[in-house]
Amino acid sequence: MSKRPFIKLKLDRTDIFLEVLGWLSICVIWIMIFMNYSDLPETIPTHFDAKGKADSFGSKNNIINIQFVLTLLFIGMTMLTSFPHRLNYWVQITKENAKRQYQLATKLIRVLKLMVIIVFGLLFYQTIENIYGNASGLGLWFFPVTTSLFLFPILFYLYKSSKEK
Repeated sequence: MSKRPFIKLKLDRTDIFLEVLGWLSICVIWIMIFMNYSDLPETIPTHFDAKGKADSFGSKNNIINIQFVLTLLFIGMTMLTSFPHRLNYWVQITKENAKRQYQLATKLIRVLKLMVIIVFGLLFYQTIENIYGNASGLGLWFFPVTTSLFLFPILFYLYKSSKEK
């Protein structure tokens, strides 16, 4: 790893789009939280079982705490894209493939950041829907959809990365 070249990557249109969309999504979730916070009961669902049913309850402050952690995670992952030479790779990094492998890896991180935000946004939305009686649990769709949001980009990355050794 110490012999990997350090390359300062320029953001392409897709990278910029993913970054902007990620920051906008974080802001939208914060806005949704603040718009709904005062109307929330003091006790809300804080955990859902594998079937999507609420199985743990806690203070409504948990929504703010989780969003704060999500925001820190997003910022951390954003900072991580500045150090692609420090990441683990599926293939051996050489001077010839470093730039392309770094581009693929940083794009994957940006996509996964966005997927994390989307999943937490959906969790928040479904929690609110449960509280207001518009839903019962997360729904059967939640687990397969959210799993796919992570699985497909990772599989696509592994395919592209191994193809471009």
